[in-house]
Amino acid sequence: MQKKKNVPIVNCEQTQSKNTYTRFLRGNYRNARMVQLAIEMAHFGASSGVICGILGVQAKRKVRLLVNEVHANPSERDSPESTPCKQGRDGYSTAWYVRVPERMVHTALLIKILNDTENEVGPEKNNIEKAERLLKVYKTYLCLIGGDHFTATIPFSRFWLATKLFAAQEIVFRRCKTKDCYSEYLDASSTSREVCQVCYEENEAKKTKPGKIKLVTASGD
Repeated sequence: MQKKKNVPIVNCEQTQSKNTYTRFLRGNYRNARMVQLAIEMAHFGASSGVICGILGVQAKRKVRLLVNEVHANPSERDSPESTPCKQGRDGYSTAWYVRVPERMVHTALLIKILNDTENEVGPEKNNIEKAERLLKVYKTYLCLIGGDHFTATIPFSRFWLATKLFAAQEIVFRRCKTKDCYSEYLDASSTSREVCQVCYEENEAKKTKPGKIKLVTASGD
């Protein structure tokens, strides 16, 4: 006659309560981490729309209140690092970047840092990892240029928009066709130029360089 094994009695209510508590902790950590990231992005001048777009949340009103609270802190009110970047509502366009060559150079640096990070770590799994990676890349960029976000050529919001433009192939990397250059540069995909901005400006300067004027005297010498 086989002996019956002692089967532990499982309390379904306790198991369900434990699972609920675990989900509660995970949910609270996730929400707390998102709030922390939102505050950090707001500190770098990101608007509520940019923060909601990165974190994938719909509570734009609450995020707007959070952004206002970050920049209303009396201890940081006079600090230039805490001043939000007033960028206005620029559309989904490459015009802002192309208008100033220096912006394209700095944008290329940011995208290369981001690509190197993705090659080392792999693609992000969720919006929290996405926000963490964008902030890490932007901090690295600020260290390289030796400044803060208030004086940086590319604000954080413009960096995020550049990643979307790059993903949509609105801006692409090209190889300069100049023989002595052959460097990689970032440009709008709509342009037909095949040389980098430096070589382009040098060629334009040579075209417009004033020639020597030969003075003709009255005697004809």
